[in-house]
Amino acid sequence: IIRNTINSFSQFSISSKFLFLTIIIISLIHSSSVPFITDNESYYIQTIKWLNNYGLVKGLANLHLFFGQSSGWHILQSGFNFSFIAPNFNDLNGFLIIITSFFCLEKWGKYKLTGNKNDLFMTLMLISFKRICIFFYFLVFQYATFAQETIVIFAINDPHSEIENFAKIKPLIDAEKAKNQKVYFVAAGDLFSGNPIVDYHLNKGYPMIDMLNKTGLDVSVIGNHEFDYGQAILNDRLEQANFPFICDNISGGTGKLSDIKGSVIITKDNFLIAFVGVVETGSPGGYPLTHPKKIQGLSFTEGLDSFENYKDLKVNDDVDLIVALTHYGGYKDEKILENYDFVDLVIGGHTNQEYGVAHANGYKVMSGGNLEKISKTTLTVANKQITNFEFELINLSNSDLASDNALAEDIDEYFNNPSFYTNIGSSLSTLTWNSTGCFYTDALQVISDSDMVIQNSGGIRDIIYEGIITPFSIYSIDPFGNGFDTYTMTVSELRNFLNEFPSSFSYSLDTNFKVQKNV
Repeated sequence: IIRNTINSFSQFSISSKFLFLTIIIISLIHSSSVPFITDNESYYIQTIKWLNNYGLVKGLANLHLFFGQSSGWHILQSGFNFSFIAPNFNDLNGFLIIITSFFCLEKWGKYKLTGNKNDLFMTLMLISFKRICIFFYFLVFQYATFAQETIVIFAINDPHSEIENFAKIKPLIDAEKAKNQKVYFVAAGDLFSGNPIVDYHLNKGYPMIDMLNKTGLDVSVIGNHEFDYGQAILNDRLEQANFPFICDNISGGTGKLSDIKGSVIITKDNFLIAFVGVVETGSPGGYPLTHPKKIQGLSFTEGLDSFENYKDLKVNDDVDLIVALTHYGGYKDEKILENYDFVDLVIGGHTNQEYGVAHANGYKVMSGGNLEKISKTTLTVANKQITNFEFELINLSNSDLASDNALAEDIDEYFNNPSFYTNIGSSLSTLTWNSTGCFYTDALQVISDSDMVIQNSGGIRDIIYEGIITPFSIYSIDPFGNGFDTYTMTVSELRNFLNEFPSSFSYSLDTNFKVQKNV
């Protein structure tokens, strides 16, 4: 067979040889590239890979009917996966088009040489209308996958003023940028509140923005804790940032806050991503979860309603991807994908979850919190559609990660504040979260001489540890710097307030009073 094939090929004309070799090269490249058809991602690849690794398994459909779906074409594809050549070479279509093309060119050559009409008939049969459609589909539409591009997005969410790991983040991003110009670094909100080094800096929040500037952040959505310092300080941080903040469902305010846009288009190496931002509005009245006094004068709308305005971005602005950059929570991020199929990816925050998953309409990722991890999402994009999705969650506590010396020195300098580490007391044991909350309300009751002090549990951000207590310890418990309000209430008003309070709380009470559950 091989000798006959070589003899037949040697009789090809120069133009036929060139055409056949071109078809081989195109077929090989295409067959080893990322699939273009969406169904490949949903179940074709999984079925073929299972057959490659395990073959036909008896009784598999007893676990689930779908597991018994054994397409004859998938079985045939599995037989031609050629894994000994390359792991991605898995396309029987390419193999068949090479054989068909060879046979077609062979018959055409014989017709040109002998004038035998049977050879011409066979050639015309092979180049029938159906095969012309398939051939042009391969060359024109499938060939468009050669324009596929690899995009890398690093993301953090809810760092809450933790800056120690930025020295490890910068080398990760720089190394990726050395290989690929289409590398993005984004933040999904709640940059502030959680670390006294940042929250009680002379310029509140300054170290966090400084670190984000030096690591090359491209964009951040505004989170609910961005308002914790007040609008005047937030405006200072917006002015300091070398990157844009976005949030579509906020309006009002003054200064830089009044200029906040709902979206931004960021271009890297001629690749355009539109980032659309929204913030949660989970507080009573439809406000973000922050102190009500910090957001006076601002208006907020339901974030889910924002995305309808961006459905035509790919057409009108020629963007390649639409990414929802949200501080909205995992459940609400799911709703975005359910309601807006034009959103390709949701990068979320607020609920501090860790995931990188596919959805029927796109993908969603979240990277934990407190800058303990950073996510790396690698996308293959063709024709403005994601054809491959890879997610990696990188643990920044890994001692094997490289560290940027200059950035590490800057971080050490921020932590070099002796007043934070003076001895102001000690604890004989490590307190639980509830006990720490009660410790906090006891202290507030003493200094305020109140009958009762109430502290919501969400406002307690750290615990008291056994050993020396420092100002850093106390500031870590309450990083928000909220004011202290005193109210005069009747017993009936207090009872109604506590019965309607939507979340848990700690309290301290004067010994002259007694509390019992209202049944």
